[in-house]
Amino acid sequence: MQAPTRRVPLHSTCNTRDLGGYPTRDGRVTRFGRLYRSDLPHGMDAHDRALAGRLGLVCVIDLRTAEQAARQKSEFAGLPGVDYLCCPFAAGNRDPSGPGQAADITMEMLSDKQNIARVLRAILAAKGPVLFHCAAGKDRTGILAALLLGAAGGEQGDILADYALSYAYVLPVVRWLREQIPGDADWYGRADPEAMEEVLSRLGGIDGYLCACGLSEAERFGLRERLCGETPF
Repeated sequence: MQAPTRRVPLHSTCNTRDLGGYPTRDGRVTRFGRLYRSDLPHGMDAHDRALAGRLGLVCVIDLRTAEQAARQKSEFAGLPGVDYLCCPFAAGNRDPSGPGQAADITMEMLSDKQNIARVLRAILAAKGPVLFHCAAGKDRTGILAALLLGAAGGEQGDILADYALSYAYVLPVVRWLREQIPGDADWYGRADPEAMEEVLSRLGGIDGYLCACGLSEAERFGLRERLCGETPF
């Protein structure tokens, strides 16, 4: 049996990853095969459909705006046996227009506590692995991944590293976009750990934020077990 890997090698994406393999403060490790984060697929081939099928996904959550989802449908939505949910944030759906704005935009997304609660409850309700994505799988997807790892008791360094890893994987796309738009600033498309560090500092604690979103103690426990428990579904 093949050992699990963090990066899922789909041909049609560059930033599909498993949230497994991160140690938690209570001595456990997030399990592979539970939750996946991704960018939007572009042209899934037979290899990708077969690989996605082996992941056993039962739910895909699309964090893009309704307009983005209508303009380019998620190919994950067409996989057999997969429930598709579009859960756009009410704010923060934009690229930064200057350096140092990433944390502010992320805080705007986090102000939509209703959407965060909806997404987390959909994950809790799913009877199998869940994948969530946006366009690049970097910002909207990144903050949700940070909340999930934090809910599991993940160390801050690992949360920052998971967020920053996106830039390495999307860098070829970012460079291509910079070529198409001469003069585009070098901060465009980045996923700097300092930005996520500032967000976590402003939140003052992920568990407290999840409480503010209306998640009960049982639901917060359920998220920890979804990532770390022996019987998550």
